[in-house]
Amino acid sequence: MITFVTSAHNRYGKQVPVANGTTISKGQVLQWDLTTGNVVPSDNTSTFTKTEFVACAPFPNTSDIAAPANAVQVWEIDSNNQFIADTVNNSNVAHNGQRMILNSTGLLVNNTGTDSASGVFRQTGVVGIPANKQIIGEFVSK
Repeated sequence: MITFVTSAHNRYGKQVPVANGTTISKGQVLQWDLTTGNVVPSDNTSTFTKTEFVACAPFPNTSDIAAPANAVQVWEIDSNNQFIADTVNNSNVAHNGQRMILNSTGLLVNNTGTDSASGVFRQTGVVGIPANKQIIGEFVSK
């Protein structure tokens, strides 16, 4: 899961359309499907030019989001914002500055220990001990 941690001006996000009956998980990275006009989960093939939103639940709700009403609440990705991201592997400070791709569901950052030119998320720090598998960072600028 990817959690939004800073914003000076965009406190509650906005709603974007999803296909009828689609379930989106809180913290999932989303992108526009230009064929249908809905947002869909990003995945490990997504590029920084496609990633647009992180799904959130309206404050203070912390549950996952079912979207039978054809919309989901999101934070729009901005290069000035910081996020805490759950990772596939243990995290450490040696990964700071590295760009990372998402996993296949758009819920985790795949921190392999090498910089990825197609990465969408850049690590700027770690959260707790390596086994916590959490980092802080930013989405790569568009």
